Amino acid sequence: MNTLAVKDETGFLKVVSGIDAAIQRANSIHELKDLESRIRGVEAFVRAEKMHLEQINRIGELRLRCRRRIGGMLPDDGPGRPPAGKSNNVVELHPQECVRLREESRVSEDDFRGYVQTCNDEGMEVTAAGLRSVAKRGLEVHFSSASSEWNTPKHIVNAVVEVLGEIDLDPCCNSGKANVPAKVCWREKDDGLSSPWRGRVYMNPPYGTVIADWCSMLVDAVQEGDVPEAVALLPSRTDTEWFQELEAASYCFIRGRLKFNDGDVPAPFPSVAVYWGKRTAQFAAVFSGLGQIMEVSQ
Repeated sequence: MNTLAVKDETGFLKVVSGIDAAIQRANSIHELKDLESRIRGVEAFVRAEKMHLEQINRIGELRLRCRRRIGGMLPDDGPGRPPAGKSNNVVELHPQECVRLREESRVSEDDFRGYVQTCNDEGMEVTAAGLRSVAKRGLEVHFSSASSEWNTPKHIVNAVVEVLGEIDLDPCCNSGKANVPAKVCWREKDDGLSSPWRGRVYMNPPYGTVIADWCSMLVDAVQEGDVPEAVALLPSRTDTEWFQELEAASYCFIRGRLKFNDGDVPAPFPSVAVYWGKRTAQFAAVFSGLGQIMEVSQ
């Protein structure tokens, strides 16, 4: 499997086609586990080359298809119960890994395709953990909104207010009653990308493919001096181009997974609170209880 071939579109499609065919041909757990290992190598290369999320997810989808086939070959020892002993009788697999593989294989093909498509639509990575969440809770519950809107949890709103004092603008206000106490709230119909931003800003942007546009808008407003302070709640996708161009003063990598939209199901991605401004000590004092703080030298 030549990882260098994936660097251009034609080569990428050939590699994908080859992997897909190999998954279909494999007839043993041993073959599939070896193939999964090689797919992980391609996945690591694609990430290192900073290829598009859709390409990363295409390789991730193939790895999950490989795992789903393995899970389908394992003996069924009942939900949540690993096979007797320390490994199954076909190939060395940890009992808990057998449980995970079975969970992934039990997701219907329609739900599996729906999971991959929704990840692409909302700008999230396809993961085995995400697929197992679909297996346990269903596709609709796993993605607690059919849109890319993820309403800010109340404790994050409170922390933002404590840092900024007041919020002058929320350019990405949720539909319905605003859950952020900003003086000015722009909803989708207001097209926040077409108007100038001023004052203290809190931004929780749409998490789909347009997230780069919103982040770029905020960075520009900060650099031009129109926004003296800002906090943004973002998915922690440190490998993406838009994340690496934030040029913020401080970051809080939030522990665990947040529960958005007033729900009780954790998000399928980690989150980070990002701060622009001069009061980094205040940001750290408030957010340090929520996660690890990283301050950037100016």
